[in-house]
Amino acid sequence: MVTPINDETAQRIFKAMEEQSNVLKKMGSCLNKLEEAKLKKATHVEIPNDKDGEGWDKRDKPITKGINNLRSSPWKPWP
Repeated sequence: MVTPINDETAQRIFKAMEEQSNVLKKMGSCLNKLEEAKLKKATHVEIPNDKDGEGWDKRDKPITKGINNLRSSPWKPWP
């Protein structure tokens, strides 16, 4: 059998639900503001202007050695 809830307890429950609802609304508006700020924030991209690639790390340079040999050599199937 279910016992009835008195009015005082029901009012406390509704008040707590209302407070939680307000907190969730504030959190949602904060998230929206953060997303907008993130979209507005410009990303910084640095493009080197030297043609020789000076200042670049060797790992950043494209691998070009041996490509011409691969293009000119005949195709050989795997053994």
